[in-house]
Amino acid sequence: GCLGSLEPGEMGVTTWYLEGKWKFAPAWYLAVRTGQMRFDKETFGANTSQPWDYNVTRIEGGIGYHFTRNITGKMVEQVNRFPDRLSQNIATTACQLSISF
Repeated sequence: GCLGSLEPGEMGVTTWYLEGKWKFAPAWYLAVRTGQMRFDKETFGANTSQPWDYNVTRIEGGIGYHFTRNITGKMVEQVNRFPDRLSQNIATTACQLSISF
């Protein structure tokens, strides 16, 4: 069947995030971030609507170390939760070395 066409402005998303960082030793820090994305429903035709993407809650935390002013290493764990699509839930661990010049 035909899904119809969307009018401008019919899709939207509400997002927020909060983050904090704690320096607990001269070169060390802990950081945490949490946020959500809530997708509005898009309209298809006269009486049909559905979310245009999956709502997600994300929590991320990590520890970092400043080797020098320009070199930072960190390890982060990120957890993504999809309340409407539980099979999509995922946790990821990452290590990063950042060098600026």
